[in-house]
Amino acid sequence: MASEYTAINVSHGARDELRSFAAAATGTLGQRVTMTDALRLAVRIATAHLAADATATATALGITGPTRKAD
Repeated sequence: MASEYTAINVSHGARDELRSFAAAATGTLGQRVTMTDALRLAVRIATAHLAADATATATALGITGPTRKAD
């Protein structure tokens, strides 16, 4: 029987942030949010705000460096 789960590799920091998000979502929703549900919820929320927040957030997290606009 095939499992309905798959393994993903994330850094310890990302794992800790996802756990923290799951705990915050649990408090907000008033019911337990699993790591799977937290990841799905975070992706859905992030997708809705991607155009407005992606560049600044990626820079703040060190995913991308600050970009310089051409003169």
